[in-house]
Amino acid sequence: MACYLLHSYLPAFCSTIAIELGVALLLGYWDRRSLLAVFLVNVVTHPTIHFLLLGIFYFRLMPIHLPLLLAIELAVFLTEGFLLAYALRLRLARAGFLSFAMNASSYLIGLLLLN
Repeated sequence: MACYLLHSYLPAFCSTIAIELGVALLLGYWDRRSLLAVFLVNVVTHPTIHFLLLGIFYFRLMPIHLPLLLAIELAVFLTEGFLLAYALRLRLARAGFLSFAMNASSYLIGLLLLN
């Protein structure tokens, strides 16, 4: 398990954090509170989703195909949007846009890095 965490999970987590913090910075969220909120929502959602996928794969519950990945990304987008709206006191539409931009960027860059 330690090998998996070091070679698979940790790079995925760190790259997600770097990408999503970068997107937040590009969108003008420069203050410490905003960057901490982006970091913390990822601390909540990233391990949860990653280990959910690991469990689905390990127990062979269902094949992991694009529709499942997109459904999980949708759940992450919605969860992070609500958490960001609450933490940063943003309108839901603005927090949703931030969440969408961050998650779309990290998902697409992740796909590019895998190929």
